[in-house]
Amino acid sequence: YRGLPRAVQRFEADHPAVEIILREMNTGEQVQAIQRQQIDLGCAYWGTFPAEVVSTPIFSEPFLVCLPAGHALARRKSLALDALAQAPFILFPRTVSPHYHDLIIALCVDAGFSPEIRHEARLWQTVVTMVGFGMGVALVPKTLQHAGDARVS
Repeated sequence: YRGLPRAVQRFEADHPAVEIILREMNTGEQVQAIQRQQIDLGCAYWGTFPAEVVSTPIFSEPFLVCLPAGHALARRKSLALDALAQAPFILFPRTVSPHYHDLIIALCVDAGFSPEIRHEARLWQTVVTMVGFGMGVALVPKTLQHAGDARVS
């Protein structure tokens, strides 16, 4: 959602002898694959990596509230996080993404509540899709506002 397809196309045009194969993996899977030399490069949202994995931040972005389009709060232009205190959340399992899991829990605790985690998903797009089906609410990176799912707001 941040221009990866365009960047891949440009790179392939500039370096026709280099083959790029995209594989969808969560951050932990990417780190393990890099350590095992199964992949050369990863694109991840989280920023804490083992010492042997070199990382370069490309951008930083805030979280946005992701709500089903028909949710009572979806029409608001801004929303305090504590408005979701009673809502069921969709979140990564801690084993898949400890950084984001802990960060989202901490944001909720700072807002004065502990979120009820109703469902867990391994990928951001799955989280957004589950929200679109009305299965709960989520905090997602701002980039995902361009995911193109009309069922979410």
